[in-house]
Amino acid sequence: MTSVLAVRHKTWVVFFIGTGDGQLIKLAVDKDYHTSCPMVLYRADDDRQVFPKIQLDPVDRNYVYVPVRNQMKRVPVSNCSTYRDVKECWSAQDPHCVWCGSKDSCTFEDDCVDSDWLSIPEDYQEKMVSHRVAKEPTGQITLNVQTHLTAGQTARSNFACQFSVRSGALHCTSGPAPMFPQCTCILPNGPLPAEVFVKIRFGATQLLERLTLTNCSDIRGPPTSVLCRQCFEAGCDWSKNKCSWANEGVRNDSVCKRMVSGIKFSTPEISSIDPGVVSFYGRNHAMLYGLNLSDVTRVRMQAHTECKPQESPVWNNTGTSLTFHIPSAESKGVVKVCALLPDGSCHGSSTITYQSSPSCSAIVPNSTWLSGKRKLTIIGSHLDFVEGVTQSHAPQEVRLPQNRTYQNLTYETVAAVNAQGPFPSTVFLKVGNETLPCTPTITVYPEPKFISFKSIIVGDYLRITIEKKADKLEMMKTEFGGDGLPKQTEEAPAEMNSDMENLELDIRNDIRQGFVDLQTEQIGLIENVGAIPFLDYNHFASRIFFPERGTLMKLCIKDIGQDAGKVQLDECCLVLSQLIHNRLFLTSMVHALEEQKSFTIKNKCALASLLTVALHGDLLYLTEVMEVLLKDLMQQNSNTHSKLLLRGTESTVEKLLTNWMSICLYGFLRESVGQHLFLMVSALTQQIKKGPVDCVTEKALYTLSEDWLLWQAQDFSSLKLKVLFAVGSDGELSEPLEVNSLSCDTVEQVKEKILSTFKSKFGFPFNVPLSEVRIEYERDGCFVPLEEVDGSSEVVGEVTMLNTLKHYKVPDGATIKVLQRKSHPPQGSVKDDENFSRKYFHLIDPDVDEDQRKDPERKKLKLKEVHLTKLLSTKVAVHSFVENLFKSIWGLTQGRAPHAIKYFFDFLDAQAADMKITDPDVLHIWKTNSLPLRFWINILKNPQFVFDMEKTPQLEGCLSVIAQAFMDSFSLTESQLGKHTPTNKLLYAKDIPRFKQEVRAYYKQIREQSEITESEFKSFLQEESKKHHNEFDETAALRELYKFIQSYFTEIKDKLNENGAPTELTEQLHHLKTQFDGLKSCSWS
Repeated sequence: MTSVLAVRHKTWVVFFIGTGDGQLIKLAVDKDYHTSCPMVLYRADDDRQVFPKIQLDPVDRNYVYVPVRNQMKRVPVSNCSTYRDVKECWSAQDPHCVWCGSKDSCTFEDDCVDSDWLSIPEDYQEKMVSHRVAKEPTGQITLNVQTHLTAGQTARSNFACQFSVRSGALHCTSGPAPMFPQCTCILPNGPLPAEVFVKIRFGATQLLERLTLTNCSDIRGPPTSVLCRQCFEAGCDWSKNKCSWANEGVRNDSVCKRMVSGIKFSTPEISSIDPGVVSFYGRNHAMLYGLNLSDVTRVRMQAHTECKPQESPVWNNTGTSLTFHIPSAESKGVVKVCALLPDGSCHGSSTITYQSSPSCSAIVPNSTWLSGKRKLTIIGSHLDFVEGVTQSHAPQEVRLPQNRTYQNLTYETVAAVNAQGPFPSTVFLKVGNETLPCTPTITVYPEPKFISFKSIIVGDYLRITIEKKADKLEMMKTEFGGDGLPKQTEEAPAEMNSDMENLELDIRNDIRQGFVDLQTEQIGLIENVGAIPFLDYNHFASRIFFPERGTLMKLCIKDIGQDAGKVQLDECCLVLSQLIHNRLFLTSMVHALEEQKSFTIKNKCALASLLTVALHGDLLYLTEVMEVLLKDLMQQNSNTHSKLLLRGTESTVEKLLTNWMSICLYGFLRESVGQHLFLMVSALTQQIKKGPVDCVTEKALYTLSEDWLLWQAQDFSSLKLKVLFAVGSDGELSEPLEVNSLSCDTVEQVKEKILSTFKSKFGFPFNVPLSEVRIEYERDGCFVPLEEVDGSSEVVGEVTMLNTLKHYKVPDGATIKVLQRKSHPPQGSVKDDENFSRKYFHLIDPDVDEDQRKDPERKKLKLKEVHLTKLLSTKVAVHSFVENLFKSIWGLTQGRAPHAIKYFFDFLDAQAADMKITDPDVLHIWKTNSLPLRFWINILKNPQFVFDMEKTPQLEGCLSVIAQAFMDSFSLTESQLGKHTPTNKLLYAKDIPRFKQEVRAYYKQIREQSEITESEFKSFLQEESKKHHNEFDETAALRELYKFIQSYFTEIKDKLNENGAPTELTEQLHHLKTQFDGLKSCSWS
């Protein structure tokens, strides 16, 4: 905003706003401070700003003077004449415009000679005409039609209404005569007509409105936003969560916006839009990326809350991306974007920025030849918005731009068929659905004619001289392929042949090495993993309950050293504990909180975990509550999308189920699955370390994930290092420790491998942290420091290569000494540099000119496809560990599943029977969503939840592929495989059918297993509660729970009353509030 003019017009204040990108925007504000939709009165094609001091024309106040660069624009204060009928004139919400009945047009009020005019009301209204249907106790039904207009005297005094139905006139019984702004019809007894037509006369202007009528008491069903809108559209009102006659409820249709649609859709999320910046002409074939997009029908764009949004249909919807058109816009600026679902709700939040349109100032060169394909450069502004280029002599031929930037665009000219030059041709830019001409034209000439071609050897170069006839094409040397060509001697073909042979040899060696890897991967893997470093239950549970490891985790989890004795709850927490042990209160509280829009998914997960901690000592009661909440959730999903039940974590009970499964299956995880999981993770870690890992991008040569594949790796060799540790203050050295390393390892990677080997060998970590470790290499009897970067480091362009063992020429069997740094550098490692990935490189070359590279080894051609065998060799190396892990998960110990799994699967079977669900696929999906997806995937992808270990990015990539194969084993759909199928799907494609058979057998065995008795399961839950008794800080959890109760106290109380809770329970809730209000915090000593 660069300038503002405020003018009072009747009861409105009108702002004329000049902007920095060349727009004059009009914004009207009514007496209630409600703003109209902003209108663009002037828009510059370029970005010239509007200067300060906008002035109203002192002679004709229907114009303003707008100063821009080198110009003073006289702009009308309104575009009234562009509105074609009375409804368009009214919908513009422009206080300067009236509909003039005598002229039958939209004009300024001063231009309407008599008082026969209509205008917008003084207060904001959504519709020009609305209706309400009321029913008297006598059964008499009244139709009241209200017009929302301001009218001149002539229009007001000639106001009349005529009601009719399709079959003819509608005879209204006696009622009040029409009086501006409303008229009434008392409907005759009998069935309510489905449609009523009202002809309304205001002087010379007539309006015809079609009204849809419905018996208000017939609009019934669960209270949803769809039903609510249907109710108001029928002229009824909404009262006590149901539709009522207009004289029985409240006329406030904003209530519909706060209601759910009643249809279960996955909530879409928008991650990005490409392009996110366009010209005001829009853009065709834009891409929107995100999650849960499958149900999206349209994309909505809204510039201002009071403006009517624009919507575009979508196609090519894959669930994670979709295509749509970005429509043109009246104004420049930012619009909000959301994804529209079939129920009318809009989700996700992103933006699109509209800027000026492309413009041309010059074309270089300004000519071409008849056959076309000459490269021309258009110079101008906003040329990055151009989607295609055409020329006037061949408008149907569209050329795609090359090398687009803001100021330049290169394209190849179109051939002129059956034409003779010279002739002028106009260049057009295609932007959205507009075609914009370039002011400078080009000239099409006949083909250039060449006379002679000569070549002579000058020094080491071959000089070529080309002669051509004189013309006006102004051809440059670069259009001939260069100004000098290398000398072609007899050695050149021989050198080229040698290069080709070396290239072929490199590719052969890469493929042969891949074959060798496939045959030898399992040799020597997992020699000794030592003791399995299981985390205790306390830390396992904390990672599951509070994966973000934030404040709640620190508050609720007792750590080593904390008092493990039983602590008595203080009075306020005791009252809360008693309340949440009342099932009616707890379920009512959960439902009340979940109904609040401000109660986010993050809040729901926190609520579930706090309840888990607070009720951990009574797992039996926690299980009962979970059952009740699950049944409620199933009822919500019963009619639509039943297969999506438990698929995500969008409710409290879904997170509660995750926690419950983790508690009940911890013993099974440690005793039956843990060893297999640790062996698989160890095998993957060892396999990754066998090959290079790029220190900057973290990509590895040996991986299961193509996204993490280091296919650019150079040649490397394995090294065994003899590592000595400085012990004591006098520099005494330890016995040598053998450490496996690679010639391409950076100094930092060597340190990590030394410390990792030390911990594996001795069972405890080295006493000096990595950041304080320095290493030296023995060469010629002296120890040479090894640094990540030093004066000898290779620099390519502005990027520095990290030093490796190969750089220092460290041989196999070399001696390395480990010492502690005497001084601490400000940053422990170059990795701590916030610009690390831009300033340094390791194995993947930076994007620089090849001529700047000294090392010929790094110039070798590398093909990604050749290295895809590394994925397969990694799979072969760890496959037996993966199989053993999967079988331990879906295997039955002595023919019986763990108690929790049998109990919960039987619970799902019983609920399906109660809900008359007979489709076996639904039950299979429910069980898959509740166990593998909700629990095992979390464990497979996060072994650091179970073991004391670090998860590297390379390991995470491998685990994601294995987790995908695990879930594919439970899928009911058959994957269609082809050459474009992702490699992570292809890797386990032959194994999945066998895994699927094992899963089906697993589910069948559990179903046929004898039922677990109630007393047996009760004993199991009580035993689990005792095992981990008093490991959690129940008081802290109760304090945090009360914060939710405090924030939503009224809503919880209302929900209790709605559910018919006894008075004692409500009184107990008030007592709780009194107790907490009397304390600054619920503390104990």
